[in-house]
Amino acid sequence: FHPFSKNHRFVWADLDNDASLDFIFADGDMLEVYNAEKEALFKLKMDSTITDGPHVYNFSNESKIGVTLAKSDEIVLVNKNGIIGENFPMHGQSAFSIADINKDGVFELVVIGKGGIIYTYVIE
Repeated sequence: FHPFSKNHRFVWADLDNDASLDFIFADGDMLEVYNAEKEALFKLKMDSTITDGPHVYNFSNESKIGVTLAKSDEIVLVNKNGIIGENFPMHGQSAFSIADINKDGVFELVVIGKGGIIYTYVIE
């Protein structure tokens, strides 16, 4: 790995479902993912500084990375290939939770935005 800043954040998760843990880093405006052999899977430059995350969210058939860009009032969900999800970015300034809140088989995302407004989005 290259040297990261002292403010970087890190999680370890099997993002690509190969039974090996991947290294997921957020540092400044960069999201970087490396496999167990320390080979880059992707590097993604965001529009502003990542203020929360990375967090890994597990769906029925894949895992995704979530980050918050509070200064630009955005949240982003990224797949294992470094592609930002459809309908993202969305409004939000906090860490967010994803769950099937009402048990209807559809995931919802809950986040706090500017002025303390609580947003609930359907994730398709």
